[in-house]
Amino acid sequence: MDTWHLDQSFPDTGDASSASLWLKSIQNTGKANSTTAAMPPVVFGGVQLSNHVEGRIRGRCCCSGQDVHQGW
Repeated sequence: MDTWHLDQSFPDTGDASSASLWLKSIQNTGKANSTTAAMPPVVFGGVQLSNHVEGRIRGRCCCSGQDVHQGW
């Protein structure tokens, strides 16, 4: 039987938005009878990017091929 350990956090976003759930690592441990074997954890890193668009977006609609225009 295997067990999985998931480690998570709610890191600070550094702006006014609320923190979101972040998966930090996953670790698998295999078990057979009285023997266990833990694999090293897979650790995830990230880069904080802006989640804000200013101005207008111009492009093509992926479904119809028509030009789209959205302005904020």
